[in-house]
Amino acid sequence: MTWFDGEASIKAWGGPSFRYPYSEASFLDDMCWGTLDSFSLLTEHDELAGFGQLYLRDGKGHLARLAVAPSRRGKGLGRMLVRQLMRHAADQFDCEQFSLFVLDDNVAALNCYRSLGFRFAVDTLAEHPGHIRFMIADTPQRGARDGNSPVIRED
Repeated sequence: MTWFDGEASIKAWGGPSFRYPYSEASFLDDMCWGTLDSFSLLTEHDELAGFGQLYLRDGKGHLARLAVAPSRRGKGLGRMLVRQLMRHAADQFDCEQFSLFVLDDNVAALNCYRSLGFRFAVDTLAEHPGHIRFMIADTPQRGARDGNSPVIRED
């Protein structure tokens, strides 16, 4: 995966137990490929623009391992990805709340999540280092569309 420039960035995205250096096999294993619902955000030319995973955590649709291709950041794709994943989680898990983790120095991600209604909360399931923040949001408006947004595909 060329979206990450080293051990710190891969562990920030994948979690502290993500192996580095990684092989294709260890990368897929560490991201729970085939176990967690995984989604790709594709451009109109079927190019990978974003990625995210979903699972049910404490009754909430939990968004995990969110990433947008470095060359496509700053163009609103993160908002599109998160919004579409929230809709999918609402339908799949019949949930009304969503959660995610974010590093407190990831200003772009924090701004993206706040713009979608995410707010800081206390994680009742686990404690985390001070630089990892837990956020929750309520159900997005159903039927709202992103216009000519990229396609999200379940992998």
